[in-house]
Amino acid sequence: MAWFTIGGRQLRIRLSNCLHAPNALLNLLSVSCMNAKGWDINFWANMTCELSYKGASLGHIPATSKLYAPDIEFVPFSNTPCTTPRPEISTFVDAPMTLDLWHARIRHIGQEAVMRLSHVAKGVTIQSSSQLSHCKSCILAKHPWQPYHSSETDRAKSFLDLIHSDVCGPIPTVTPHAK
Repeated sequence: MAWFTIGGRQLRIRLSNCLHAPNALLNLLSVSCMNAKGWDINFWANMTCELSYKGASLGHIPATSKLYAPDIEFVPFSNTPCTTPRPEISTFVDAPMTLDLWHARIRHIGQEAVMRLSHVAKGVTIQSSSQLSHCKSCILAKHPWQPYHSSETDRAKSFLDLIHSDVCGPIPTVTPHAK
């Protein structure tokens, strides 16, 4: 639960699919998740964001340094059941800190480098000891290009004519993790 202040009113909202980050400088919201839960978000040219819930306008949030920062105060969890329905809002999504997640976050480094992260970087935890999955992006990036077929058109003959060429590769530099 949280208190959401907008348009001079304070609303109590229910947070779902959230990652609570008490030390975050700003509260970040997922616009697409809010839309799916009945929220309407309109961004105006005067740098304000209008929020509505199930057709009822709630107010505007002004932009600060090109960011729309809602005023949300988190309410500590209690076991007391809430009987009245509350508007739902989605913020951060909690994701397990796996090898695959760190691999994707840090420019697709290899498994050994990901495993060393927790020893060399502060705040890095890996919650799974499983192997790194096959990364489709890495496989596609390392896949060799097939040569282009020779063109049937005439070669460029004049200054600034269009030229098609393969200007990259093979690159002779070996990566640090190549065997």
